[in-house]
Amino acid sequence: MPLPNQLPKVQFSSLKPDEQRYMDQMTDAVNSMLGFNGTVKIADHLDMGGKRILNLGAPQAETDALASGVAEGKYSAPVLAQQLKPGSQNSMVGYRQLNSSSQRENSSTWLNNLLSTPPNSNNVNPIISSSGGVSTVTIPASILQMGDGTKRYLPARTDTLTNPTETGISTFTVSGGVATVVMSSAPTPAFTDTTVVYIAGTGEIDGTYPIATIINPTTFTIIVTSGVSGSGGTVSSGGTFYYYVNNSFQRVMLSVLPSASDSPFNRLGISGDNFQLIAVIRINSSGNVQDGTAGGGTPTSTANAGSRF
Repeated sequence: MPLPNQLPKVQFSSLKPDEQRYMDQMTDAVNSMLGFNGTVKIADHLDMGGKRILNLGAPQAETDALASGVAEGKYSAPVLAQQLKPGSQNSMVGYRQLNSSSQRENSSTWLNNLLSTPPNSNNVNPIISSSGGVSTVTIPASILQMGDGTKRYLPARTDTLTNPTETGISTFTVSGGVATVVMSSAPTPAFTDTTVVYIAGTGEIDGTYPIATIINPTTFTIIVTSGVSGSGGTVSSGGTFYYYVNNSFQRVMLSVLPSASDSPFNRLGISGDNFQLIAVIRINSSGNVQDGTAGGGTPTSTANAGSRF
């Protein structure tokens, strides 16, 4: 007995056998489209012409259609927010909430590779001794502490450094903001127009200056802001040494600048990304430590003493 709305197969005595088969096939096709013969299969796309599909059941397989109510309950923004929030099992990789106090970093481990980014501290205590025109500087095996509290262990290093040459000044003449300095002898090595000199003992033009011009092996000019002409004093160049590491931490490296003084500009040049300044040493012609520092801290003025951070 056919189900409600199912077309029955009827035998018509007036039809020929082929016609009756055709009628049975049409009846089966209509019943198949109505779902009485199992899953309805469509040979082409289903175009509803803007009409709705009603009363969808709950999906059972990945290829099933999804009712809007089911989709809202499973995949809406409020539902996904709970599943993707930090700390959940399904949190997104790299998911962060901007300006969230609950996600503020207490340490900056991701900045460690930059090295030059503060804050950091270290236990580097250089040991310095001088004799016979040279100074021996030892950077002992030390600990460099990163901004996030982790530590890197640095190997020791010892260097024998030549003390800078100090030359006497015969006269210096100041005029129009330019000082012409005449030395008692030619320095070794010879000064050039890229040399930075340290002048002391004149009482007028003491300080650190880049050479403006070289007039002859014993005479040069510098740009000054004050001072009057006179005589006496000394001039020297060199004696500044920077110790630093890169982010491999495999060895301590040394940079020698042609400057008789330490400066923020020089330190900045050493402490670029992937590098970290760990100690500064400056010695004079007699080997005395004029100032020294570890880790870029405030210089001290202790002769022949290890620097302290």
